[in-house]
Amino acid sequence: MESLESLRPVIEAGRPRRLSAGYPQEVRVRVAAYVADRRAEGRGIDALAEELGLSRHSILTWCKPTAVEVPARLVPVEVFADE
Repeated sequence: MESLESLRPVIEAGRPRRLSAGYPQEVRVRVAAYVADRRAEGRGIDALAEELGLSRHSILTWCKPTAVEVPARLVPVEVFADE
């Protein structure tokens, strides 16, 4: 499990300068892993949000299974006409 002391500088370095920019994917993935480990120990979301200096909303969003997946890419397909 990653320590809070090693995660805090990553969060600070990734903090967006503009609100619309958002945090980098690496930060979101590492925070989600940290939160999952701490939740398994019984920590609540509000306590973790305060501990990490992040909003409750951000943590809940980043911890959704689809939040950390790589977006789907376009793949080539072949289309055949019905005969």
